[in-house]
Amino acid sequence: MPWRQCLICGLPIPRGNRCAAHPKPPVPRHRRYRELRERLIAEHPYCHLCGEPFTDPNDPAVVDHVTPRAYGGTDDPANLKPAHRSCNSRKSATLPSWTTG
Repeated sequence: MPWRQCLICGLPIPRGNRCAAHPKPPVPRHRRYRELRERLIAEHPYCHLCGEPFTDPNDPAVVDHVTPRAYGGTDDPANLKPAHRSCNSRKSATLPSWTTG
């Protein structure tokens, strides 16, 4: 089985995306987050990753964390943008290009 690297420190790990020294902080998804998600999707009818409208019922709109939670991103409205589920899955936990130099 190939080993992966911790997203934070780069140490090799057998599974997951973080080593034991950098566990993912528990962030519960409360009603406030769900309401914010619905409002953002209603206000912005286009995917911020591909620019296409949300018309396919098999590829619904979800909220993307611009700075992923794996890198310390929060559920703050400034860090959330609507995206297709497939676009968000393709992006995964990568940082935006303007933050990586």
